[in-house]
Formats: sequence, C-alpha cells, structure tokens
Amino acid sequence: MGELSIPLQVAMFLACAAIFVLAVCLIPLAFQMRRHSERLLRHIEELKTNTELLAHDSRELVRNLNDLSRRAHREMDDIDQMVRTVRHWTERADRLVNEVGSVVEPQVLSLVHNAHLLQTGVTGFLRTFMHSKENNEPERRKNDE
Repeated sequence: MGELSIPLQVAMFLACAAIFVLAVCLIPLAFQMRRHSERLLRHIEELKTNTELLAHDSRELVRNLNDLSRRAHREMDDIDQMVRTVRHWTERADRLVNEVGSVVEPQVLSLVHNAHLLQTGVTGFLRTFMHSKENNEPERRKNDE
C-alpha cells in the first residue's frame, strides 16, 4: 500500500489544481470586494456627514420658522389690540357726533330756515320797492312836463 494508485494520484492532482485555481481566483476577488467595501464605507460616511448637516440645517430652519411664527403672532395680537382701540374710539366719535348733531342740527336748520325767510322777505321788499319806484317815474315825468 505504499504506492497510490494512478487514478487516486490523478484525482489528488486535480483536487490540488482545483484548490490552487480557486485560491488564485478568490484572492483577487476578495481584494476587489475589500476595495468596493472600503469605497462603499467612504460613501456611507460622506452620506452620514451630509445627512447630519442637513439635519442641523433643518433644525435651524424649524427654529427660525418658530421664532418668525411667534413674532407674527405677537404682531397680529398688537394689530388686533389696535383694531379694538380704533373701533372703540370710532364708536365714541360716532356717539359724540350724534349727540352734537342732535343739539346743533335743529338750531342750524332753524337758522337756515330763518335765513331763507329773511332772504325771501328782503327779495320781496326790494322787488316791491323797485317796482313802485319804476311806477312813480312815469308819473314824475308827467308832473315835470
């Protein structure tokens, strides 16, 4: 049994050759996979950094929007207060105008009415006076002749 049979030697040789070919193919594939894994890891780290920056910027944007919203609410509250104040003063001014109008309007209307009556009276007097003067002039001419 010292010697191996030829088919067994051939099988052993083929097995060794197969292991050698497998090792020759697997080692470069392993190195290539390692390079791809490292590159993938670098891209993932860059993506993580960019994502962290994006998250930080997003938080800052949300904080700024919240500040802006709070300021806008304060401004709206101030405007609402101003509108209430203006409405209050407008109502007071309307009441004052109505009260003054109720006191002054009848007197002004009476004054206008009296002025109109006076104008009508003066106009009638002047017409009568002018008309009688015109009628007297022909009589004077007759007397003067």
